[in-house]
Amino acid sequence: EFKEFCGKCAPAAHPLLPPLPPTPPPRPPPPPPLPCSSWSGLPEEPAPMKCGVFWFLHIGKTGGSSVNVHLKSMAGAHGWDFVELYNGQRGFDYRGYWNMTPAFQKIAEGVQNRWRPVKAIVSQHHTSPGFGMYIKDHLLVPWRARLEAKGCALVSSTVLRAQPAQLISNVYYNSVTRDKLPRFANYHANYHARYLLYGGYEWPQYLKAQVDGFDADLELRLLEPARATLAAFDVVGRTHELDLYFETINQVLGWPTGARPIW
Repeated sequence: EFKEFCGKCAPAAHPLLPPLPPTPPPRPPPPPPLPCSSWSGLPEEPAPMKCGVFWFLHIGKTGGSSVNVHLKSMAGAHGWDFVELYNGQRGFDYRGYWNMTPAFQKIAEGVQNRWRPVKAIVSQHHTSPGFGMYIKDHLLVPWRARLEAKGCALVSSTVLRAQPAQLISNVYYNSVTRDKLPRFANYHANYHARYLLYGGYEWPQYLKAQVDGFDADLELRLLEPARATLAAFDVVGRTHELDLYFETINQVLGWPTGARPIW
């Protein structure tokens, strides 16, 4: 003898046994995370830097080239040293030389000097160690201590972009054809998290191997380290609000707030 029970056929209760407990309903899925009600990456009233180092991490296809042009042109006009940690000519070989250039050495020596203030901007892109895996703790933590001891500051900054828009821009920039798109998309999955931790393409082999398939569990390993790395930045802008980002970094650097990059 059977009866309908929660939409399924189930045996009827035996007269000498207690009735079967009802099957609990399936647990509802967790609600999706809510988007931020307001962006908190930009300080509301940033104090201008009197001296110190402004470190910009240029994540690919986020508008970083515009930021780089702005920082470089304004630095020269306002008495700041500028160095770009990128050498497209030497490619990945440059990774071993990123901190050996005279321009970078001048900034590093200025940080170490107890008495002489330094005013410098560093723009980090490809061909240098990852920000999260090396730069943040091994370079910027001691630099910050040195700078603050002599009344200066270290400000780190980057710009993020919505992942679909970033991928589309990357596809157009690299002229990716339709037949190569799946492999390209797999390879660049979670690009912001990868770049925050490892830089341009100095990724662990398990991430590079995703070109032939996508493993979400492997990608989840990036989440917490990437969050911790992002939390270390002082100023974080967004591509679709780049004008507001320029206004903020101009305030941080003590430049006219209306200044914008001139190509």
